[in-house]
Amino acid sequence: MIGRGQTDEDIRKKHEDLVALLERLTAEIGSFQNEGRGKLIEPYKQFFDVETGKLKETAKHIPTSEKFTSRSLFLCFVFCDTLVVFSERLARVMSLIIDLDRKRPKVRLWAPSGFGKIGRKLMKTRAYEGEDIKSVVPLSMGTAADPSEYIDSENSTMRGEDDVDDDEDSTRERSPPPNKKAQADLDDRCERRNPDALPPRTGMGRFAVRLGSFFRWFKSAEGIFALRTAVVTLALWIPAVAPSSAGFNYQHKGLWALIMAQTSLGVYAGDQIAGITVRMIGTVLGLLVGMAVWYIGAGSGSGNPYGIVVATTVFIAPFLYMRVVAPLQDAMIWILAGVTIIFVVGYSWIDTHLLIFSNSGVGVELGWRRALLVVIGFTAAFIVMLFPRPTSARTLVRRTVAASLEHLGRVYASEVDAILAEEAKGRKGILEKPNMDEHIEGVEVSPKEKRIRKLAEKLLAVATRLQALTPSLTTGKWEPQLQGSWPQQHYQALHTLETRLISCLALLAGSFVRLDTNWCYILVHKTPFLNPYLLADVFSTISVLSHALSAGHPVPASLPRLRDRLIYHDRHMFAHEQSVPLSLKDDNEKAEPGHASTKALDPSPNKVDGVTIGFEELTLDVLMDDQLPAHSTAVLAISSVLGIVDEIADIIRILCGETSFEGISALHQEYLSREEAMLYHPRGP
Repeated sequence: MIGRGQTDEDIRKKHEDLVALLERLTAEIGSFQNEGRGKLIEPYKQFFDVETGKLKETAKHIPTSEKFTSRSLFLCFVFCDTLVVFSERLARVMSLIIDLDRKRPKVRLWAPSGFGKIGRKLMKTRAYEGEDIKSVVPLSMGTAADPSEYIDSENSTMRGEDDVDDDEDSTRERSPPPNKKAQADLDDRCERRNPDALPPRTGMGRFAVRLGSFFRWFKSAEGIFALRTAVVTLALWIPAVAPSSAGFNYQHKGLWALIMAQTSLGVYAGDQIAGITVRMIGTVLGLLVGMAVWYIGAGSGSGNPYGIVVATTVFIAPFLYMRVVAPLQDAMIWILAGVTIIFVVGYSWIDTHLLIFSNSGVGVELGWRRALLVVIGFTAAFIVMLFPRPTSARTLVRRTVAASLEHLGRVYASEVDAILAEEAKGRKGILEKPNMDEHIEGVEVSPKEKRIRKLAEKLLAVATRLQALTPSLTTGKWEPQLQGSWPQQHYQALHTLETRLISCLALLAGSFVRLDTNWCYILVHKTPFLNPYLLADVFSTISVLSHALSAGHPVPASLPRLRDRLIYHDRHMFAHEQSVPLSLKDDNEKAEPGHASTKALDPSPNKVDGVTIGFEELTLDVLMDDQLPAHSTAVLAISSVLGIVDEIADIIRILCGETSFEGISALHQEYLSREEAMLYHPRGP
């Protein structure tokens, strides 16, 4: 594209094609919203009266197994709403591409806008919130960040003045200065503070904080890894420079032992043991194939270049192919196998055709010497791994999963806070509609869009961290199991559940984009999902579970099940609104004392998972409302969040145990039973 010139006609045609594609996508989105939803609702119209739009009386008396329930329809709405949200975001991206294509019609090679940014990125001392901690360059030797923790880069009192995302410099240059009060409303209202020291107020104090961060780095897993690398490097380098052993080391290629020791070291014990095993398999495979290649090409003599080249090409080709197509975790086997084949053949050829100081041997003799060097390097790496203590990958998995759960709880709190902010605007008479042109230069971004972008960054940070944790879930099994077998399947289940939790929170954020203030009011005040007491239960449960897993403490026995609390708050809200006795019984089945029964949930069309979805009666007009898909997505997303947290709690109870105080538990159940008795059998006025 750079070498081939484009005419003005080509540039104009390309721009017109992009505009036509955007118009087609926009038209399809509108057509789907106007006609596609009608086709989806068509099978359900038989349950409603055509004139009144209300549910038919005959439909209300259908057996429970055949009764019309709204959950299946709401699941379809979730798919439709997600598809529409994705399509609208895609349209925004295309609009941005068209805008850039209009401003920069010709291809050019762009240079960096400022070399100062590169220097600041190289010397930065910590990763940003959305950045993988392992991607920080080694020049930043003063970082004290823990890869198993999420540090709020914007609100931490340990944050330096230069910890600013330089990628947003150009955006800030074009955008007007933001309202500080509005920006503060978008940020998390919590600060990470050191409980043992007040925030520094002087320049010397800030310097001392940074100096302390530098020394704390040596206690981190990365600092210990750096010290181990230095120790093993010096230990295997000294024989190469000592007068009494330099000749022996050079003759037998001792440098290879040093290289293998350095490359086999790992930050965590499980990663290193798994890496040593994989590298050993690749080395043995390469030695066997390399010796076979040499004897096939050279026979019992010194060989000729044509036979050696043909044999090497035939045998090395499969390893090159596997290096390209094999999964990343298996790539080291094929890399070392291929390198070892070339080493065996190459050094055998040098030994038989060139006059050199050191004689490495030929074929089998060269092979066993190379294997011995590899074993020496691996042994040295394994010895330094044991001191001062092995850094466990299992601990990394446990603490990362716990920190991710806590961070997802904060993300959920931010999403709830955003919904409540929109609902408050509705009560004040402030109505906002999504602006499709908020990405264009000069168009002010709404607070709602800013919230969505911040939430997306936080969810992406957790998803990236969990994805980076996947190899450790496998390598953790390689660590010595001196205290018992590692429950890898439970941590794998926690990893999967947190990934599902990210998806649910993403669905909730996507539905928030499309919800107007009126439906935010319905979600807040007409459903139990955002009941403040239920939210307190959710946030406290997530916090307790996270700290219990991180510290290895047992889970409190009084920790409630969120599903039970959801049913309880739903019926509590209904009892206050109707002032009529409600019954927990269904077909003479009694609820468990202290908990609302979830075994026989109400399958009414205006309920999902046994709780109300925001309106007293499901009518055809409600089904045709264009806000219902977004509302149903939010309802199912929050309901799924509560169910996932309950599943996580069950697994953490298995891993950490559960405290048992029979007296307190009995008193707790007694008080809950009294409260439910007053709720479901209220006294008259």
